[in-house]
Amino acid sequence: MIKGFYAVTSCCRIYKAWSTGPQEAVLTDVTDTPATVICSRIMVAVEATKVSAYLPHKYPSDHYKAERNYSSAGRERAFELVPHEWRVWESESLLGLFAFRNDAHACVSVPHLLQNPAYWTSHTQAVLAQIGPAHPSFYIRNHGSRPRL
Repeated sequence: MIKGFYAVTSCCRIYKAWSTGPQEAVLTDVTDTPATVICSRIMVAVEATKVSAYLPHKYPSDHYKAERNYSSAGRERAFELVPHEWRVWESESLLGLFAFRNDAHACVSVPHLLQNPAYWTSHTQAVLAQIGPAHPSFYIRNHGSRPRL
């Protein structure tokens, strides 16, 4: 099972998603040095056009929960079932996913690679296969139909 991956966006930004435990990850912008932590203690969803960070809660907030007499906020892995209030960040348009930092940097630093979908599509498919449908920290939205990149 993959511990983390790198996402390259259309703005040539490189984001690192790293699993730190069940339903917990850290999302970092590693484009520049030093790297910038965007958010932590989140789950990461991979969609067809972007990467999103969210808190895996079923109900919107403690206030909402109290109003409706919910005993526990509960956990929800599925990104599409999480209330918008718990969606904390989303990337620019996604170009590809990479298992290794040097491959992600090569994608943004060599101009012809950005123009070559075959290069990053094969990397993306390999990362998606390693994440799979039941990763504890990463979620592929619409797993049955692979994200179209």
